[in-house]
This record gives sequence, structure tokens and C-alpha cells, in this order.
Amino acid sequence: MKNQEIADIFGRLADILEIRGEEFFRVNTYRRVARIIEDLSADVADLVESGEILDIKGVGKGTVAGIEEYLETGRMRRYEEASLWHELDVKSMKSLKRTLRGKKILELPGMGPKKVENIEAGVRVYESRSGRLTLGTVLPAALATVAELREATGIDEIEIAGSIRRWRETIGDIDILALSSAPKPLIKAFTELPRVVEVLAAGTTKASVRVVDGLQMDLRVVPPSVYGAALMYFTGSQAHNVKLRGLAQSKGLKLNEYGLFK
Repeated sequence: MKNQEIADIFGRLADILEIRGEEFFRVNTYRRVARIIEDLSADVADLVESGEILDIKGVGKGTVAGIEEYLETGRMRRYEEASLWHELDVKSMKSLKRTLRGKKILELPGMGPKKVENIEAGVRVYESRSGRLTLGTVLPAALATVAELREATGIDEIEIAGSIRRWRETIGDIDILALSSAPKPLIKAFTELPRVVEVLAAGTTKASVRVVDGLQMDLRVVPPSVYGAALMYFTGSQAHNVKLRGLAQSKGLKLNEYGLFK
């Protein structure tokens, strides 16, 4: 199966767009697609051929077109267009920073001094976001956030999920799950927390922020009917969730963050 290859391409595309300072929505879309494809237990080629790929939430026609192109040609034009780095033999963050210090990058189409400055700024932000912190460093902020949200909204059903709930030694971001049929006050309170330095996204049921230590915090608000399934899904590791979905499929069932279905 080429699932991992394709997932890696979408993941690298997201990284490149983030470094280039593209809109968070677009970056997040490609990163989400990468996770979806990586988590598939079925062969992505079979899903594309049957058309079932379009039934997967978060995968659109543009994504499918890129997957089809890669399956047929071994290349993805969208990735190559974004990744002008191959023209300058940029294969790592170190070589990218070296290239940015030179003049050859200015010879690329559409590349000027201002664009280079934006990329340099993107590199700094990307590097600050790429680090992991110890559980002992992150846990107090996560606990404080949950307590502040409970106090601000009066909602008790708020839990820490993700790698913190699994007690991993190092943490990449903070995941918080809340139960409410009226998510708007929660989203508002979350984005207005004192430690928030940047609001990355704020939708109807999910928000992402950057806090003072550079860490990302994500809040998801779900209705009571899916709380248990969502807490399991957003707590489990990727490998754990893939295994569970495989077990469900072997019994003719479908398992996701919304529950277990026939």
C-alpha cells in the first residue's frame, strides 16, 4: 500500500506551506489529510477506485485528485509546485536556512526580498512549534486551563486528552475535550485565556491557540452522545486508534470519534 507515502507527502506539503507563511486553514487541511490517510486500515488505492474515499470526512475532491495523480504517475504536482526547494537542493531545515542566506533563491519565479523575509519568519515560528516539552512542564498549564474553563463557563465535563492523558514523557501539544450542546461560550472563553498569545483557529466546535511557551492548545467541544467515543479517540495514540478501527472493521463495524456503528 502507498498510504504512508501519500500521507508523508501531504505532511511535508503542510510543513512547507507553514514555513512559507500560508493561511493556517490551508496548512491544517493538508495536515489533517495526512493523518486521515496514515490512519486508514484499507488500501487508499482501493478506496479511490471504488469512490469510497469521498465518504471519508475531511477528504475532498481536490485531495482525491492529488492522490490519483500520485498513484498514476508517482508525482503530485501540488506538492512540487509548493516545494520549489528541489530546484535549490533543499533537503532539510539546515539547508533551507543556508539557502535563505544566499542570493540564488531570489532567482526563483515569484521570489523577492519580502518573500524571503516571510519564509525566514516562518522558519522561526516553525522551529518554535516543533519542539516537545516535558510532561512536568506542560501539565500545570493544561490543568490550569481546564480549571479556568470550568470557572468561566460553569461546565464540569472538561478533560485533558491526548499524550498528556496517556502520561507521555514529552508533549507536543495540549488536547482538551469538553462536553456541551452549546459550544460557543466555551470556544470564546478558551480563545480569551490570559496565556493565549495567538488564536490559530476558532470554529463552531473546535479552536486552536498558541500559548506563551510556544505550545499549541486544541479544544474540541462535543455533544453528550459522543463524549465517551471522542475521549477515547482523542486520547489514544495513532497506532492505538488504527488497531481499534481494524478490530471494528473485522467485525463489520465502523469506529470513529463519534461512536461505534454498523
